Amino acid sequence: MEHEKAGVCIPVLTVRGNPVAAQLLRVCGRIMFGLKTAYDQTFAKYGPGQLLTARVIRYGIEHGMEALDLMAGNAGYKADWARQFLPHHELLLFAPSLAGRYAYWATHGIQEQVKKVPGMIRLARWVRTQRA
Repeated sequence: MEHEKAGVCIPVLTVRGNPVAAQLLRVCGRIMFGLKTAYDQTFAKYGPGQLLTARVIRYGIEHGMEALDLMAGNAGYKADWARQFLPHHELLLFAPSLAGRYAYWATHGIQEQVKKVPGMIRLARWVRTQRA
């Protein structure tokens, strides 16, 4: 992993020369942003993503990095590395075109309209509990 002021880094964890985990990191100044982690499911019980994260943290400390931001979402594995979560905000932009309007309504607009129907939120929660 080569330190840069800004760029993309892809550290890979290997076993006997075969990749078993990789991360996509965005490095900006002295902060590393963990965009994605992937690992070979056959090694899942060994926690290859966690092992790689430990190495990335060690690398960051050795090279004067201030933080590894694992980005939005409070996934359980992130709690292994920090006591608290930083707030993140998501900004979605849709093109002012027919395709952009369709994308918005297909992903968000219909949901917002359905929420306005009396009892619909309660029904959705009930359906979710039935699936579990």
